[in-house]
Amino acid sequence: MALEDTSTVDMVVKTPDGRRLFLVIFDAGDVNDELRRYQLLVEKLMTYVDYVAVGQYREQAPDLAQQDISVRVVCMTPPNDAMKQIVSVVSREQPEVRLPVVVETEEEFLRSTGVRKPHAGQSKKAWWKFW
Repeated sequence: MALEDTSTVDMVVKTPDGRRLFLVIFDAGDVNDELRRYQLLVEKLMTYVDYVAVGQYREQAPDLAQQDISVRVVCMTPPNDAMKQIVSVVSREQPEVRLPVVVETEEEFLRSTGVRKPHAGQSKKAWWKFW
């Protein structure tokens, strides 16, 4: 799971209450060229909106509507200014399909979702396993 793999959806997370679906993009911070990082993110966002436009998300969440879906870009290093400007993505093939996008650091994501990272001495289980 990385920005360089622009043709793959990294993670699909249904919220614990079952009313929202987050499509998560991981930015591991391993792309040093900030322009390239932005371009890869835009390309990956197009994959995500196409995933929704063709209805593929229904495999994981058949009961949710498109308006219940958003993209969360979780950055291990702070997002650059261009990335922060992205607030939505629209399908080229189906312009009526628009997804809200939140670009944030891992800490911001964890805080906003209420998930806690394990502390020293606790299980090394990844944070997304707690959902």
